[in-house]
Amino acid sequence: MPATHHEIEVTLRGKNVVPATIPKLNVGDTVRYSFKGGGKVIVTFPETSPYRTDKKVNTQVAGSEKLTVKRDGKFPSGCQILLPNGTTIGWNAKDPVGTKDSGGEHDVRR
Repeated sequence: MPATHHEIEVTLRGKNVVPATIPKLNVGDTVRYSFKGGGKVIVTFPETSPYRTDKKVNTQVAGSEKLTVKRDGKFPSGCQILLPNGTTIGWNAKDPVGTKDSGGEHDVRR
């Protein structure tokens, strides 16, 4: 199956930063995250990342990057917006339960 490119738009719902839809992904697909408001998307993978082949945890990717899916599995993520004034809103590693609605799970098939 040929690789597919996915654009995942992140939206602001109150204090939550939510991906509109995280599609089913396949290893080899490419992904870019975007936010139409003022600010930059940051997606954090508190466990391992689908975009890395190592076992490193708590890694981040920036919204403007075109990323290649490199491993299969289920990958919880936290989404944030870095506002132009330097404030970060959305998922917070210091309060993962309180900010659990900011983000989603990436389900990747081989």
